Amino acid sequence: MNAAFLPLIAIVLFLLGLRFVGGLLDRAILPPGPSPRGDPAAAWLFRSASLSGGTTVLGVAVAVGFGWVPGFLWVLCGSLLGGAVMGAVASRLGLGRELGRAMGGLLGDRYQVFFGAIGSVVLLGLSAVLLLLVAQLLASHPAIAIAFLLQMPLAWLATRWLSGAWWRTLAVAGGVSLLLFLAVWAGGYLPVAFSGTVDIRAGSTRLVTLDASLLWMMLLMVYLGVSLAMPASALGRARGVLAGMQLVVLVVALLAAVLLFAPPVLAPQFYAPAGNPGELPWLFVLVSGGAVAGFHAWIALANGAQPGTRMSYSVHLFDGLLGVLVVVACTAGFAGLEDWQSIYAEWPAPDEIGRALEIFLFGAASLVGDWAPAELVTALCAFILASLSLTTLEAALRGLAAIYASTPGGAAPDSVPRHIMPPLLVALAVVVLAGGEGRGGLWLWPVWLPVNQAAAALFFLATAAWLRREGRPLVSVVLAPGLFLGGVSLWALIREAISQWQAGDFLLFTLCAAGASLVLGILAEAGLAIRRSRQQP
Repeated sequence: MNAAFLPLIAIVLFLLGLRFVGGLLDRAILPPGPSPRGDPAAAWLFRSASLSGGTTVLGVAVAVGFGWVPGFLWVLCGSLLGGAVMGAVASRLGLGRELGRAMGGLLGDRYQVFFGAIGSVVLLGLSAVLLLLVAQLLASHPAIAIAFLLQMPLAWLATRWLSGAWWRTLAVAGGVSLLLFLAVWAGGYLPVAFSGTVDIRAGSTRLVTLDASLLWMMLLMVYLGVSLAMPASALGRARGVLAGMQLVVLVVALLAAVLLFAPPVLAPQFYAPAGNPGELPWLFVLVSGGAVAGFHAWIALANGAQPGTRMSYSVHLFDGLLGVLVVVACTAGFAGLEDWQSIYAEWPAPDEIGRALEIFLFGAASLVGDWAPAELVTALCAFILASLSLTTLEAALRGLAAIYASTPGGAAPDSVPRHIMPPLLVALAVVVLAGGEGRGGLWLWPVWLPVNQAAAALFFLATAAWLRREGRPLVSVVLAPGLFLGGVSLWALIREAISQWQAGDFLLFTLCAAGASLVLGILAEAGLAIRRSRQQP
């Protein structure tokens, strides 16, 4: 099959969804709201960068192991009817303002408990995974280190010009991004790499091995401490706008290469690698970024400048387009079927999932390789993924600060309060080191993925209860995906708990059982809330 058909199909469906589903949300579910304040280009770029991080590439690249058809269809359906709807509703309601106050009265104190508990699990797990992915990209691709470090001061200097007129935002973001791309090229001649390892021991017991990835994690933690202590408008938002512009360049370059060269899809339509956990239900929890993910709701909470409903819908559809291009890169960017099968012959262990990024980088370099050297394309893509992942990481930590520093549903603080910063970073460090050698996020991956989708179910079900109480139509638009994601999450957690019990890993079994109990509580509480909402005027 010609790979060019996949993004073309996605673009047509996404445009139709933007026209009809986005308009439906504007007219029927939500009342007309005020126009977005501020620069729409900056808001769109920042929101895109906050969502389209390494999680989109990681989840889709792993899910391609089931074949290209399941991942492609779920990205389309999840984006159109799941993630994009959730993002649009969250944007208009402010998720944490109007909806948060309504849910506080509708679901009661238990909602506050569920909101805080599941939000903490999702955002901490997400932050640990992203911190590791950024560090691994910097350690594996030393050519990007100079550009990655240079973007911090450049973003700070460009802050005043990355707002206001949309054309000025695009011009400045494009110019600074070009400068950073030149720095990536120069980094090929001046790489920044750390070599060797150091074992930190307590007596004869090895506590942790300090290698290049862990050293980069420590440096990133220092940066996060500085950035989060500052107002988001001082550094984090400007750097996110730059990352959003780089994302646009990545998507346009990949799309142009696919449409121009029209490579064939080499992967089979359906595939079952050895040791895979089962296409059902894991496909629906694995492909979260790029389709629908619970952390998207908390990213919306942390994002102070919300774009309008239809604009927010387009942001999630753009994330879905990135997911489709990842499918293409991981299925058409190989020399032949044998090469693809050699890479996807076995399902990766949790601590090996990070190598899916390298599969995407290899495929992307193969698609665009006729325009530039493969080494340069690989470095540029790695730099963009690292920048996007850091933006999502910062937004996730600001969402955590909102949970800890205010009532659930309160607005995220512009800067993280001083009394919140130490426990926030300590909690992140504990999760990161839980699995040893900084891989705690990937060690918890089988638990985090279903809980992440359960968080999406919580948002959909709470919104359905709120809409029913307000007497607004189309409750099924948010109720159906909520029930589906809740059931899939519970199914995945029960299966994983059984697997961990059989494997003798009683710690992960306990975590899976606790997650399943949390999901059951969410479904039960939401059901009671929807039932009560029918009786309220």
